[in-house]
Amino acid sequence: SFEMSVVVGASSRVGKAIVTRLAFAGQRVIGIDENTPQLRNIEKEMKKVGGNVTCIPFLESEHSTIAKAESLIEGGMKGLIYTAPENTVKGDIADSTTIQFNTVFAQRLTLPFRIIQCAVPHLRKSKDSSIVIVNSASAYTPFVDLGLFSAGSTALLSLSRSLAVDPSVLPVRVNTVVMSTVHGDGSGGVWDNEEENASLRQMMPLGRLGSTADVSAAVEFLLSNKSRYITSESLILNGAVIYR
Repeated sequence: SFEMSVVVGASSRVGKAIVTRLAFAGQRVIGIDENTPQLRNIEKEMKKVGGNVTCIPFLESEHSTIAKAESLIEGGMKGLIYTAPENTVKGDIADSTTIQFNTVFAQRLTLPFRIIQCAVPHLRKSKDSSIVIVNSASAYTPFVDLGLFSAGSTALLSLSRSLAVDPSVLPVRVNTVVMSTVHGDGSGGVWDNEEENASLRQMMPLGRLGSTADVSAAVEFLLSNKSRYITSESLILNGAVIYR
């Protein structure tokens, strides 16, 4: 039988990598994001190679979106993966506008909270179900020029840990994949700049930057039965750089 997961943020670079890996692993995948050409193209691309993927846009509310996703899945929801939209807010945190503040915390706290809150009743119907939140290492060590993004990432990390021990969520497992210098992570960090990549690679102890494939592999592991006794943990893709 198919394992069945919902990926929120499916049209981002990280989200697409996760959808692709889970589909190639034989899972039934529902991708959710803004109604964009990228979202529709992912479904078309996956179906061409035999992937069991359906993509749907956000509906009028988080509840209706999750209900729609659950209705498309026979046998219940096994996994929920949340990846935030790509960050567009840079600069000194003290110079942030109210709009920028609200945008970052909507993406990195309010939206994931509401999505997960709506999904938990569906996830609890399945045995050994799992939530995986994809976050940034700036949750531990703030990134220069990404102060507001870093604060939002810390809030998202706290949300993950709080959910993992909440009696209304258990026995659903909740874990986080933490990205450090991952090319394509959507943080807006310098490692996403092709011109900076060569010098950064030389500085990394492992001799390379992380990739979206590294992220999707970590997500697949945390969804699988291989991690069935792991919850409230953060799997840091650190490239041998210590963050905690």
